[in-house]
Amino acid sequence: IEARHLPGVKVFFAGTVPESITGPIRRYRPEHVLFLDAAEMGERPGTIAAIDPGRIQASLLSTHVLPLSVVMDYVEREIGTEVTLLGIQPESTHPEKDLSGEDREFLNHNLQVLSDILRERSLL
Repeated sequence: IEARHLPGVKVFFAGTVPESITGPIRRYRPEHVLFLDAAEMGERPGTIAAIDPGRIQASLLSTHVLPLSVVMDYVEREIGTEVTLLGIQPESTHPEKDLSGEDREFLNHNLQVLSDILRERSLL
């Protein structure tokens, strides 16, 4: 998304510590925040789908320091902006494993669709 240089879209990389970007988000004052994160959804690898925050399950296997639902709630409540979580179905839960061939093309297609939607919204 960052490489597409979309007008009105600012990208913050949070890694495994999503709470680390709350300060930069507060300073940027966006109308809407999209969190993108790997999510096991039982779908084809590369699938992107909106996930209801109530369906986020914190577990001992989480890669985040704080559960993403807690960070999302904080951003919504304290910064006063809408928040949406988009999950991206990984091919594997192994951190070193990346999408391969056809699944990578599928993800790139889905990212293009998302970019087109974001571009349209910024022009409204």
